[in-house]
Amino acid sequence: DGAVELYHDNSKKFETTSTGATVTGNLFSTGKVFSDELVSTTQSNGHSMFIKARNAVGSEATLIKGTIGGSVELFHNSSKKFETSSAGAIVTGELTTTSVGGTAGKGSIAFGSSGAPFIEGLDSGNHGSGSQIKIADGSGDNHIVCKKDDAVELYHDSVLKFTTTSVGVSSLDTLISHGEIRPASDNSHSIGRS
Repeated sequence: DGAVELYHDNSKKFETTSTGATVTGNLFSTGKVFSDELVSTTQSNGHSMFIKARNAVGSEATLIKGTIGGSVELFHNSSKKFETSSAGAIVTGELTTTSVGGTAGKGSIAFGSSGAPFIEGLDSGNHGSGSQIKIADGSGDNHIVCKKDDAVELYHDSVLKFTTTSVGVSSLDTLISHGEIRPASDNSHSIGRS
């Protein structure tokens, strides 16, 4: 009705308890280890737990680091790429999405909950292969549309108001200035309705 203990060189390494087992030292497995929970026995804020992998020459690389009362960090090739914070998350490097709404090759970033502004049409890591980048609100109303090798469009209440062209810019409505509007240096441009 008591514990089973295993020793190595007169030093206890394994012991059964009423709730499971205690291992003193390292536990190595060449197979899979299954668990519903992994809990640190250290009870202090700031203590970190690590999930590491060992390469062919025996060097360890951190894959995941979790800190009690702090962040969770994800690593790629021993370089931190993602970290949670009290304000949200921090990404180091590029953030690539592979699909949006089931459409491969498109990406989007949403800000906040449903109905919040979003950026759509980010290319999927091909640096310029996307046809456009669109900044819109949650209902799909455009605010800015940047077309590849073409115009940049500015919208008000989802109505196109201003666009760049191959020769300059075009206002599709009244242009109001709180300063001067000056013609080009040859002074041969007309300003006005007539």
